[in-house]
Amino acid sequence: MTWTMWKHYKDEAPFLGGIFAWTAFDYRGETTPWNWPAVISQYGAMDLCGFEKDAFYFWQSCWLDKPMVHMLPHWNHPGKEGTMIQIDAYRNCEEVELFINGVSHGKKAHTKGLINSWNVSYEPGNAKIVAYNNGGIAAEDEVTTVGDPYAIRLSLMHKGEREVLIKAEIIDESGYTCPTSDNEINFSIISDDCNEDKFRILGTANGNPSNHDLPNKSSIKAFNGLAQVIIASDQPVSNLENQVPGVTLAAISEGLICGSIKIFSH
Repeated sequence: MTWTMWKHYKDEAPFLGGIFAWTAFDYRGETTPWNWPAVISQYGAMDLCGFEKDAFYFWQSCWLDKPMVHMLPHWNHPGKEGTMIQIDAYRNCEEVELFINGVSHGKKAHTKGLINSWNVSYEPGNAKIVAYNNGGIAAEDEVTTVGDPYAIRLSLMHKGEREVLIKAEIIDESGYTCPTSDNEINFSIISDDCNEDKFRILGTANGNPSNHDLPNKSSIKAFNGLAQVIIASDQPVSNLENQVPGVTLAAISEGLICGSIKIFSH
């Protein structure tokens, strides 16, 4: 069923609370129509790590009441200067306007679908979409041409009872995620207080549908500038802000400033 067809039922039946889309997450196997070397399906709104794909924001535009806009693709296309690039906007607002390096490429009004598109000549810099409701700015999204990989940034994705999911990003010197970077990242646990044996690396992932690495490795290549590592503890993991004895997770990649994050336990 297309969105245009579904939207008719959605608007005419206010008792409908949502829609089940196959699938929320990518999953191993069933790679049709994307065959080898793919080993993971690509149907999901999120990849195998839970990193949001563009489809995530499409569904968000269908159901979110808060004004939003999401633009794609990224804005790193070396060697394609002057080539026409299609920019899409997923939005739930009345109008959207595209700016390339501050120059407007026109407004587009709400259509039957939830996607607006422009074809523009690529030039490095900044691409920004402004969304409007009732003539006023309601939401914005932008992508920037990033610099060379510079460092690794680690952040908490999820904290369970005895495990934490850590997100690793390859960033440039300005702190932007490098969307085409595939640097190899090596993770290790460091402790100064004999707590190292209480934590272990369960595995790593990157969301790449064609990744053939074993999931229990402590190193992995970034995919789209991102990777993930899962750390387990032999006792409940406390809030990361609590200053109690724990360990440091370090992420190292050749030529990059290493990243680190504290992981604590009760």
